[in-house]
Amino acid sequence: MTGLGRNHTLPRMTVKNLSVFLNREGVTTKLVNGISFSVEKGETLAIVGESGSSKLISSLAVMGLLPQGIRIEADEMTFDGQNLQTLGKEQMRQLRGRGIAMVFQEPMTSLNPVSSIGF
Repeated sequence: MTGLGRNHTLPRMTVKNLSVFLNREGVTTKLVNGISFSVEKGETLAIVGESGSSKLISSLAVMGLLPQGIRIEADEMTFDGQNLQTLGKEQMRQLRGRGIAMVFQEPMTSLNPVSSIGF
């Protein structure tokens, strides 16, 4: 038997072989080298690594927030079955915050220590 079983659902988000490139003055630099991950409904993904390991660049690439001049390549980038690489700016804007979000690496600027996470 092939295909998905009855109790198996597709991941909420899938990223396969994501690479990010910066082209400056005719020189191309690879900033992210082929990362892959998937997130199931109800899961939280934490990307950790040393300073300068492109955690933020990877997250911004998935969320469609990279500045001009930076190119991304991925075999797959989907959220709830939607191909993130083909969505327009307005469609991506509607996903951000409601469906896709990130907490930046400096917790004191991202989280209020006197408020609960739920709040």
